Amino acid sequence: RKPNMVISFCISCLFTITIIMPLCYGWEIFSNKELDTEHYGYIIILYSIAATFIIGFWRSWHVWFDAKYKMEAATNTWAKHLDSSETDLFTKHKNTFGNSKWTKKWLIFIAVILTSIFVGVIFGLKAFVVIEGIVC
Repeated sequence: RKPNMVISFCISCLFTITIIMPLCYGWEIFSNKELDTEHYGYIIILYSIAATFIIGFWRSWHVWFDAKYKMEAATNTWAKHLDSSETDLFTKHKNTFGNSKWTKKWLIFIAVILTSIFVGVIFGLKAFVVIEGIVC
């Protein structure tokens, strides 16, 4: 139903597995061990894997939301509208939480904010300590 979500998920998976992981692991294996930058490769790999999971979650959210919306729309009758105790939760939020462009915009906004905080912490504090190849 949502081909743009499937394509972006597949591209993210393939990009992580074929480009990001070989480059980062290759850098770690073939670089000088005198450099204190091997944990950046792990951070890049974890970030790309997290992006892949977020795209997968984004797609599954919209599949679930569409199914619930269709179930709610199928059971929608005039008697239900007259009964004020029931709410049309999915019908009310169809243009926000059910809209892929709206959710993509907010996911990107949150990702940029969290990434900028993370980069600020990494480069600002230099709080990583490497003990025998383990990043603490």
